[in-house]
Parts: sequence; structure tokens; C-alpha cells
Amino acid sequence: MSRYPANYPTSILQRITENHQFDGTLSLGAESTTRNGAMYEYAAADAGGLFYWDNQEPMVIDQINVNLGAAGDCTVWIVNLDVNLAVIAAETFRIFTVSGQQHVALDHAQMQLTLLPRQAIQIFSATSAAAKVAQVVGSIERSYVR
Repeated sequence: MSRYPANYPTSILQRITENHQFDGTLSLGAESTTRNGAMYEYAAADAGGLFYWDNQEPMVIDQINVNLGAAGDCTVWIVNLDVNLAVIAAETFRIFTVSGQQHVALDHAQMQLTLLPRQAIQIFSATSAAAKVAQVVGSIERSYVR
């Protein structure tokens, strides 16, 4: 599974079925690439919440949008991954938590995030039994010095 970021924004979109939660794992739903390769989209699954690009250089995260379908709890983390893409528990950084809300909408006004190689965004949800959807948008950060 390879999700290659680009100079233009790319996103990962995951859906969770009713009565299930974002549990911070890679989605098991079927993956498709849409919108000229700008979106990696997953079919609805019973688990998901790990948003990982196979980036080899720094990647700026522009937006994190989560719809829990009903009021619920949501926590967003930056995590480091080992060579097998497993989360290194001692190397996680919580960046946002909300309780009793349906939507999470973070953009560059609320956060400035950069993912380094083998880092990912991890989302956990709780208390909402409704179907859920989340999208994380980012692009490769390239700076040139003259």
C-alpha cells in the first residue's frame, strides 16, 4: 500500500460504518484513487483512523475534518511508526481533543502540523454510534534557498 503525496494537496478519506469507531488503525476498506490522484478514498469499514502517506520528505497538513455523524468524542494525534507501520506507543503526540461534538474542523488557523517520514495522523472516536467520515489534507513542503 503506497500513498504518494505530491506538491499539490492530496487527501486521505476514510469512512466508518454505524456502531463502530475510528480506532487509530489503517482502514481495511477497499482503496481507490480519485480526482486525478489527489484523493485516496476508502470504502466504509468497521475500523480505521490512521492517515499515512508514504512521504519521504516533510509534509504539511492543511486540514483535518471529522464528521462523527452525531455528538461524540474525538482525539487527534501525530504518531511515529516503526518499519512495519505499527504505532510506536511512546512516541505519540496529542494535538486535539473534543467531547460532545459532531464535527471537528482543523485548518492552518488552528494548527501548524508537519509530518516527517514515517509519521501519521491518528484519529480515535467514541460515544457516537452513527456512521463517520474523516478527511486529512496535506502536501509536500518544499523550500528553496537562493
